[in-house]
Amino acid sequence: MVLLQYDLAGIPVPFERLVEEDARVRNAGPSDKARRSEVRAALEAGAAVVQGVGRLRLSIRNADLSEYDPTYEEFVVGALSRVPS
Repeated sequence: MVLLQYDLAGIPVPFERLVEEDARVRNAGPSDKARRSEVRAALEAGAAVVQGVGRLRLSIRNADLSEYDPTYEEFVVGALSRVPS
């Protein structure tokens, strides 16, 4: 979804920052820091897949939509905010 958003907004993907923030790199031991190239390749492949998609349509029926939060001027879509178990 993040890579799609970059493409839709026409913003270059900050691969270096995303690689460094990735848990697979952050949690890697000193001898396993070569994992950066694997993570970058995965991110680049993901960016290539979503390139030119154009738009994304989500149906949020039964998606656990929150009450409107006037402070943040938003709703929370519960189905998209939960981490799968």
